[in-house]
Amino acid sequence: VVQHSREDDVDEMEDLKGQISAVGNDQFTLQSPGSGQSFTILVDSSTVYENFGESGLTNDFSSLKVGQIVEVNYKLTGDGSLLATKVDLKEPEHGEELEGAITSVDSATQFTMVVLDKIADMPSVQVGDSVTVDVTGATFRIDDEDLDIPSDVSFNIPVDLLVGQTIEVSPASSSSGTSIVAERVRLKTSQFTAQVESVTGSVVMVNNLPGLFTSAGITEIEVRVLAGTEFDDVSGVSALSAGDNLALRGLLFARTGGTPVLLAKKIKKL
Repeated sequence: VVQHSREDDVDEMEDLKGQISAVGNDQFTLQSPGSGQSFTILVDSSTVYENFGESGLTNDFSSLKVGQIVEVNYKLTGDGSLLATKVDLKEPEHGEELEGAITSVDSATQFTMVVLDKIADMPSVQVGDSVTVDVTGATFRIDDEDLDIPSDVSFNIPVDLLVGQTIEVSPASSSSGTSIVAERVRLKTSQFTAQVESVTGSVVMVNNLPGLFTSAGITEIEVRVLAGTEFDDVSGVSALSAGDNLALRGLLFARTGGTPVLLAKKIKKL
């Protein structure tokens, strides 16, 4: 295994997603769906592999195959190389994906989203397009981002869909044009700005939400600070005050009859 000194690592990046185009000796090549640019990704003994077991594979380097869609967290090392800290399998060989933000929940089995990224041979759908997604019979999953998911929130069935959520969709072959039939939907982290309304312990209530939320009748969100929550330009939750403007990133959950919940991955004070 190629060894790299962790002392030489200068930064950690997130969510470099693409399709594996080649696998070599302790490295692989990842092709970006948007730009078509290829990246050489190194691995070492500390690299973590996730979700390969769902496809009957082992969670190690030997399971990497050309055609797989993966998401990579990596460190930029001192010599400029990209060293994977985590490789997360999104789709098995030659899978397809659309990623987008839900703009409306139209019925018990359908939502509309604007496409933010795609790895799919679908000329009729481009980044920025609005598509309708039918989730009848779809499998629901969570990209947990190493966050502990509490028992009072869930993403298992269509009622758990919410405007503002970022969703990854695996289109079925019966999809046509901008009408997508989903085989799988996966909850991803959402990002938005808001203002602190109140702080109680590890819970931050926020309002002054973007229009996407308020147009759907969502005027406040409960932000939960967890053990793994990162802070930027503020020392921690105790340093937040009403009126502070924040940039938030985390997993967004609907709650029937209650305020939506964001499990915070990162909180930045603006």
